[in-house]
Amino acid sequence: MRDIYLKLLPICLITWGISGCEKIEIPKPLAPIVETYVIPKNNNENLQHFPALIKASDYTSLSFRVSGEIVSVLVTSGSKVKKGEKIATLDDSDFILDVDNKRVKTEFSKVSMERAKKMVALNNMAQSTLDQLEAEYRIALTSYQLAQTKLNYTTLYAPFDGIIASIPTESFQNIQTGEQFTTMQRTDKLQVNIELPDVILAQASAKATAERASKRLFKVTLDAYPDHTFTAYYQEHTLEQNNDSKSYQLILEIKQEEDKTILPGMPGSVSLDLSIFQPKLKVNKVPLAALVSMDDKDISKPQKIVWRMTEEQTVEPVEVLIGQFTENSLVEVTGDLKPGDTIAVSGLLYLKENTQVILADSKEIK
Repeated sequence: MRDIYLKLLPICLITWGISGCEKIEIPKPLAPIVETYVIPKNNNENLQHFPALIKASDYTSLSFRVSGEIVSVLVTSGSKVKKGEKIATLDDSDFILDVDNKRVKTEFSKVSMERAKKMVALNNMAQSTLDQLEAEYRIALTSYQLAQTKLNYTTLYAPFDGIIASIPTESFQNIQTGEQFTTMQRTDKLQVNIELPDVILAQASAKATAERASKRLFKVTLDAYPDHTFTAYYQEHTLEQNNDSKSYQLILEIKQEEDKTILPGMPGSVSLDLSIFQPKLKVNKVPLAALVSMDDKDISKPQKIVWRMTEEQTVEPVEVLIGQFTENSLVEVTGDLKPGDTIAVSGLLYLKENTQVILADSKEIK
């Protein structure tokens, strides 16, 4: 029996060696299965909504132009005032004495000058003496007028119709020239500030944009009045990027309405026709599930990616800029998308450019 095993051993080793040399086939990974969404036709494809914030068109710090002790404050924070209305006064006793003193000196200088003119006419006084007295009179008159002006500065008046924002200084405190006494803001005209991403303004002509925008009326909705639409007018847009938000400012002007008070700080939204900035820029609505962050480290950026299907049933990335959320978990986006494009809405973690995919049933969101 042992001899038989020894004779069969070489044959087994050869057979095992041959089988070990055969190439082992590694199974190909299965293509990911993705659900898709077909972008529908949008009747208002250029219309997009942006968050907005009401700000005061004029926000002014008021201060006295002379130093002194505050003796009366005639307004409080939140008071509505008219242009020219008194806000506060300083102790004017020293200023009144100075005016009286300068007035007496001016009158005396004038009398001396008139007397000298008569004496010069009679050749009883040199012309140079008269010239000196005339100069002294002009100096005294200027000093008197300056004293009157300083007396007027002891009363602080409202420079325009508006609201007193804050009064950090109280009565009977000393205040220095130019030191802030209060802040005031206009209420008849307010600003609507909208932050625009650089993608929208990147290829926009500043002059052409201003011309197109000045001919449009903008619809503004405030959170305080959700069922009412206000009308705003183009004022300007900035060409300098905000350091904090990395965006640009579109500034509109909105007027007060009699039955609806608009206050600075009120949030809302503005409907913008993006053809104002870029006539070829289109807006589409896509599911929130279709959006992927371009940078995983900063998901707050408005720039995202969607995966669009190709004719070869592969996917390609398309950069988009997100806007306002709409109904049924849809998001307004701008980018190189058009109605009829098919985008992936599931299995996004397994996708990269040119990945072959298997299509599940298309996802319809009505």
